[in-house]
Amino acid sequence: MKIFKIVSIVGFAIIASACGNIQQTTEDFRTDSFGQVTDENSANPYLSAAQTCSENPNISSPVYQYASNAQYRACKANNNNVMNIKIFTADEAARTVCIFPVTINGTSASPFVVNPYAPAASRFAMQCVNTSGSGATVSFGSLPVNGIYVVEQANAAQFATCLSVANVRACATNSGFTYSQGTL
Repeated sequence: MKIFKIVSIVGFAIIASACGNIQQTTEDFRTDSFGQVTDENSANPYLSAAQTCSENPNISSPVYQYASNAQYRACKANNNNVMNIKIFTADEAARTVCIFPVTINGTSASPFVVNPYAPAASRFAMQCVNTSGSGATVSFGSLPVNGIYVVEQANAAQFATCLSVANVRACATNSGFTYSQGTL
């Protein structure tokens, strides 16, 4: 009986350790939900006072390049091994968006898989925030993020499903919504 308990505990430890952050490479970028949102109006311990984001949008739709509702300004700060992203809508309109962090290497992007066994809608790392011209801040812990996908919250689950297929752009177009992508 003791041997069975020991084997069970060791087996569980092996399975649990296999479920860490797994990256999956795709043609575009990918992600699901964790992190911390900070209030722009309160003291922000994550972004330095000297940090400013570009005045030009660096996150935009690969399909609708001139759609103002698909353009964002975003910048990052890595303080104490914590990845923080500040995001603003380019047209200063208030929107609730979901941010999917990725690591871009050349022309491919690797989303962060939180649970490889979960359905697509809860498989990828992402965080949803209310943003506007005054911006919002999200934190992705110690993930090596250098790019993001941004999609309106109403389309986040469908976008996560699109991340599971080989062609994110075609999937989003066929599903009838716009997403934005870019590097930080």
